[in-house]
Amino acid sequence: EFNLNIVYGIKLLDNLEIFVGYNHIQSRESDINSNDNEISLDLAYFYGKEFQIVTNIYYSFDAEGTFAEVAIKKGYRIDSALSINLRAALGFNSGYVTDGHNGINYTQLRTNFSYQLMKEMDVYAYAGYNIAVNQDKNRYAGDELLQDFFWSGVGLSYRF
Repeated sequence: EFNLNIVYGIKLLDNLEIFVGYNHIQSRESDINSNDNEISLDLAYFYGKEFQIVTNIYYSFDAEGTFAEVAIKKGYRIDSALSINLRAALGFNSGYVTDGHNGINYTQLRTNFSYQLMKEMDVYAYAGYNIAVNQDKNRYAGDELLQDFFWSGVGLSYRF
């Protein structure tokens, strides 16, 4: 899967940030190509320096549905260029997985390592583990893919 994201973020208050984004997705599964376009809204509330509460909402134009995540996140700065973030989240489907069940879909644990190459650019790697919640593949065909699984990726971020 290939994701191209454009995100604009602003700091509303000292402890509240908002991000609005567009994501173009290209994927290939079983020799079938598919594309989708999404818009997103992310809110990050900073509870002092202890942790963040984060909400991510995605709307898929292809599926005509929404997926949301609510998470708690803790970041650590190792040095001036290297940081690590730990995150625990719940995922909610509302028509995003069109033939899957609506409601709580998974719990997730995720780790993100980020290295700042220059003031505007980071390279990062992440890994996570999802645990399926309320799977009912006999009633919802899309729940057949709802499983416990490990995933990872790498990325490059540029700020201007």
